[in-house]
Amino acid sequence: MNTRARKPAVISLAIFVAAALLFVPLVGLAENDHSDHSATAEPAATTQPAEGKKHEMAAKHLATMAKLQALLAEAKQAADSKDIETAAKKIAEAQALLEKQHQAMHKHMKAMGATSGDKPAPQCPMCQAAPQASAKIANTRCPMMGSTLKLEKVTEKLTREFKGQKIGFCCGGCPAAWDNLSDEQKEAKLKKAAAK
Repeated sequence: MNTRARKPAVISLAIFVAAALLFVPLVGLAENDHSDHSATAEPAATTQPAEGKKHEMAAKHLATMAKLQALLAEAKQAADSKDIETAAKKIAEAQALLEKQHQAMHKHMKAMGATSGDKPAPQCPMCQAAPQASAKIANTRCPMMGSTLKLEKVTEKLTREFKGQKIGFCCGGCPAAWDNLSDEQKEAKLKKAAAK
């Protein structure tokens, strides 16, 4: 047989054997991972409640997801029919339910040792989104009083939209006073507060 013809066949055979040698131990590991672990398993009486608890928690999470989906569907339907009040109410209910789940998640994470104290989990996108929401406020000082804003304390009730920007205020009386100003007065107040 020609050595040129034999060389690709030998290389192919070597690759096949190497792959087989790598594959066989992996199959063995997979079989070990899926064995019944009878030598190390705890008695069924002690593992059963934990499994039941897991399934109960999963069922609760699925029910919550279904409730969220229903609330958002109702909000969309209300928005499509121009019922803004109902849409806003349904969205607020969904947000409250999400926040409740968010807090429960942190409680579970703390119990598992994933977080400590009252500090948010660094990998939690909802906790990371909270400071970003307040960062959307265009001003750092209250345009009415001139005081420095603590952005983390500026709630939606303490904001107004003006020329495409979210304007924050220091206290509950300022937004109402802002509403009584003309656009020119509002611009002057913003400019004066920014200059401080």
